Amino acid sequence: MHFEKEFVLKKPLQEVWTFVVTPETIAPCIPGVESVETIDATHYRAKVKVAVSFVTATFMLNVEIIERRDPMFLKSRIKGKDSGIGSSISAETTLELMSLSELETRVKYGANFVFTGQVASLGRSIMQAKTEEQTALFVNNLRRNIGEEGAHDDEVKKVGVGRMARMLAHDVGTAVKDRFAGAGSAPGKTFAGTVSAPSKNEETP
Repeated sequence: MHFEKEFVLKKPLQEVWTFVVTPETIAPCIPGVESVETIDATHYRAKVKVAVSFVTATFMLNVEIIERRDPMFLKSRIKGKDSGIGSSISAETTLELMSLSELETRVKYGANFVFTGQVASLGRSIMQAKTEEQTALFVNNLRRNIGEEGAHDDEVKKVGVGRMARMLAHDVGTAVKDRFAGAGSAPGKTFAGTVSAPSKNEETP
């Protein structure tokens, strides 16, 4: 599953870079992160709880920084699993920063995810909704925690997070839950697809 998101922060480039590469400041911005442990300058461990429809997984993630070009580019590799429901995740992520002015920085985030197990069995539509929800919450948290003046919940409003999540849970979740109840989990299932972030002008009432 490929995902991209681009947005602008009203902060200078160096300040944004320092914030996003420091685990103690960026971790509280990521929804579901319960703990982060620094192993060395390029390796970290994180505990992340994710709830998708009726499935809740707690992933123990190993994060490796595989490329870093201060103060503009960061590439990482993520691997982890949840032993409780037999799901796993692997990903490669990129973060690109570009200075637009002395007080504005463009942030571009990209990720390629591969899920296996019950989480993968939820399918593209519900995983797309969850990805958009988590990303919108992350951007809002980042704006607030970095101290952007006038930061509020525009990202969540743009994608209509609450409405979309409830809709998918109602339309898709019940059917998938019934299938699991009849056939058990699907530990060998792998999910991949394409997720596109909403356009800047797209809003859901």
